[in-house]
Amino acid sequence: MKSDAEKKVFVPYTNLTYFKVIDKNTTNQIEEYVKKQIEFSNKLSGEASFQRSKFFNAMNQKIDNKILKLLL
Repeated sequence: MKSDAEKKVFVPYTNLTYFKVIDKNTTNQIEEYVKKQIEFSNKLSGEASFQRSKFFNAMNQKIDNKILKLLL
């Protein structure tokens, strides 16, 4: 969470509880990490859909080739 006054990060501890982190250095590092993740992420539609399909087709082909080698 980020507001004009402060930043907080909630880290899962169990299914129903979280640690609340308010340390400035830690929250700044986490914010930078999230910004980088967003910067390098792809949209789920459009060109990313083609790239995802191409990747999984290549992986499936590799799996099929390994299965054939095992059967022979």
